[in-house]
Amino acid sequence: MKSNFEFLKEIDTEIYSEVVAIEKSAITDRRGFGNKMRQLLEKLCNKRIKKFGIYNTMLSLSGRDNVDLAFKLNALTVKKTPSGEKYMDIFKREAPGIKPMPDFELWRYDEMDENAWRFFNKSAEGKEKYRFASNFLRQFGNDCSHDYGMIDPVFDVTYEQILDALKTFHRYLREYFEVQNVPQFKEINVPIGEKYEVLEMHVPADRDRSGCEQEYRAHYYSGARVTTPQHAIIRRYRKNADNADDGGVSEEEFFARSLVALSQGQGIDGNVRVEEVVSYLNPDTEFYMIAYIFNEKPLTLSNERLKEMDYGARLKLCYETAELLSNYHKKGIYHRMLSAKSIYIVPDGNGFKPSVINFSFAKVIDQNTVFIRAEQALEKEMGLREQKYLAPEWAKPDEETDWAKVDIYSLGMLFMDVLSGEILARPDFAKIKDERIIDLLKSMLRSRSDDRSDIEEVITTVKELL
Repeated sequence: MKSNFEFLKEIDTEIYSEVVAIEKSAITDRRGFGNKMRQLLEKLCNKRIKKFGIYNTMLSLSGRDNVDLAFKLNALTVKKTPSGEKYMDIFKREAPGIKPMPDFELWRYDEMDENAWRFFNKSAEGKEKYRFASNFLRQFGNDCSHDYGMIDPVFDVTYEQILDALKTFHRYLREYFEVQNVPQFKEINVPIGEKYEVLEMHVPADRDRSGCEQEYRAHYYSGARVTTPQHAIIRRYRKNADNADDGGVSEEEFFARSLVALSQGQGIDGNVRVEEVVSYLNPDTEFYMIAYIFNEKPLTLSNERLKEMDYGARLKLCYETAELLSNYHKKGIYHRMLSAKSIYIVPDGNGFKPSVINFSFAKVIDQNTVFIRAEQALEKEMGLREQKYLAPEWAKPDEETDWAKVDIYSLGMLFMDVLSGEILARPDFAKIKDERIIDLLKSMLRSRSDDRSDIEEVITTVKELL
């Protein structure tokens, strides 16, 4: 896996291995991140102490039974003793070749702006010392590694601040090992846990509807010895945000619904394998994250992709999407928010096969999924192209709503996109050049659900046209 700390690989393999473990835990394990960072800071201090044989002198200067990390970091920089003498001057008498540990200012205390102050949880008193990298890294690691409520942290720990700590550590290690010309730290180079190497990241188009604030494309390594990775789409949701509807669905249940739906869909050809990257109940991250895993690289259903496909390939894609939806219905799974954004296509040697993801709004029979209030779902759709996919009965659904026919309506709109060769802003039959399928589309898009074609009629009709 790639890492921001590749520059250490040929310098010190042990330190490299440990700092990559820190990097991997950044988004998934706040406590592990803090513990590992403190341990590595201590190891860096101990390597210097051992190399120059100054432990006994340091112990004597500390006046304690043992030397803690805070004292080691202070003593190995240019801080002064209580008498005013610099610690490093004392060590140099014993070990003339010793160099101080890195220490640099992250900001000037007299010029601290809101961007710097936002890190802190406490009042202004004592904050000025944390402008030094060594103090900041030690205390930030300490705050990460404790349970909230057990201590009063100096820093209000968030993922964004964990990234800032990693960037600071990146510079700290460059200076510790005196390395020049190192590539700039980038978030995209931070692995997600042990299995995921990030390739791309973006804010998804359905953020307002789904609550997903970040989507990643990644390589997926199922084990330590795997050299040829699979592909994954990872979706990241912030916990305790306004993601679930107000009709009785808890945030936890809302997030987990894709996992429930796709797990029940096991055995369906085209069903995506899914796993939680971090569970909702994990206390050491502010996120819920779920990964959709593919054997081949998944592609979005975009205008560019559709224009690359000939009409026969697009018609085949419609047929296979209808078959896939039918198989979900047979297992009691109704998507209810099907759109072009729900579809990924995967090369299969004979064109593309569709896969459906993001079942957050799904109805899953026998899984006690809670009824979603249509008003809230529509509200999330406002202003988005996805609104056209919603069947008229979304305006006033009830317990008798035929969700299979709701999916048929959405599928009809999706067919219109695919067959016209572009994601349309609104339905437009003039864009469909194949008159043979116009009657089917009109039947799928009828206002009354009872008048719409059922899924088997759709499959039979499209198959005859192939």
